Amino acid sequence: MVKNLNGRGVTAQKPSARAKKLLAKLTADFEENMSNDLNIKEAFNLLFNTVSKLVILKEKRKLSKKNFNEAIAKLRLIDQVLQIIF
Repeated sequence: MVKNLNGRGVTAQKPSARAKKLLAKLTADFEENMSNDLNIKEAFNLLFNTVSKLVILKEKRKLSKKNFNEAIAKLRLIDQVLQIIF
């Protein structure tokens, strides 16, 4: 799924408010689930749903380069724990 969230096709000039909202919650929600007795299932569900929504925004050309860069940075931080994304 993350492969679909690549830099190609990121054309929006203005950052998407929807993407910004998704990304603002991503790290906090992931940390909350991992701190909750390693609620890995919910943490993975959160990641999958968020990345899916970001891919949809990208396909609709509503994901800016800034949104994309922030998403990749946050996913890389999360991947330091999981080591399965990249």
